[in-house]
Amino acid sequence: MVGDGSELPKSYEPSVLSRTVLEVAVTLDRVEGVRLSDKADADAKSEYKLAVSMSEKKRVPGELTLNFTLDLTCQPQVAKLTVAGTVKLGGPEEEVAEIITPGEEKSPPKVVETIYERTYGLLYVLAGGLKVPYPKPNLLKKRTFPT
Repeated sequence: MVGDGSELPKSYEPSVLSRTVLEVAVTLDRVEGVRLSDKADADAKSEYKLAVSMSEKKRVPGELTLNFTLDLTCQPQVAKLTVAGTVKLGGPEEEVAEIITPGEEKSPPKVVETIYERTYGLLYVLAGGLKVPYPKPNLLKKRTFPT
């Protein structure tokens, strides 16, 4: 009887509900913030430059673990923010390869965007505590200007 939990409706297709999804788990080992100037002001207009370092830590079928470091340096140089740790990617090999491959027009790999998105809140709080300019949430997004 349908409705009492003993039987599934005929339209139920388990293959649709059991699709493999790429899992991304970011774990931080180090968080660091340095105020480089007494003249720093949280409201000052500034830009952050991002330097990324990544290396393979472990690879097994269906799973890749990478070490990473994101260094954000404020321009003018009034602060440096750093987060470092590991990112574990689990899922089909094709999807893992896609997320670690750089995009078009020198854009970073999607894994870097994902790490930045997941650590942005912490970077924001760190900048606020140091009373230095805040990094932008869309730091890695391609900028477009009207023509």
